[in-house]
Amino acid sequence: MKQFLFYTFFVFGLVYSFAQMQADNRLLARFSQSQLTQLELAQNAELKFWNYYLDNSFKVLEVGIKTTEYTSLYNLPATDPATGLPFDVSNEDPIQVSFNPLKFDIPLESNEQRIYKLDTNRIIVFYSKKTFVNLFNQSL
Repeated sequence: MKQFLFYTFFVFGLVYSFAQMQADNRLLARFSQSQLTQLELAQNAELKFWNYYLDNSFKVLEVGIKTTEYTSLYNLPATDPATGLPFDVSNEDPIQVSFNPLKFDIPLESNEQRIYKLDTNRIIVFYSKKTFVNLFNQSL
């Protein structure tokens, strides 16, 4: 019985150690398929960083007043990664798993978060590079 348990844990350990981190398909908005394949094979922190970025680089906030009253906020600068042309962001919902922050032309500034109008009563806040890197490091 002890040998069975030992071999079972040994096999699970081998499988876990050889398991590759998979690139999220949403990364194709920034990387080519060959670049993603290289990142998967390298198994370095860069792929973990970008996978984490997709779901954790922003937060959505409900605001108590209409976003039209926020004159200093901008609309999301969205471009289709395939064509480079602007697209309508009204179909994009950051609450959904399919939301892709890489579709938006958001500069990752060192100490500045970016805030944009999302719809009539929600805003989306993209973290500063410093804040996001801290969040990423805490997640490891």
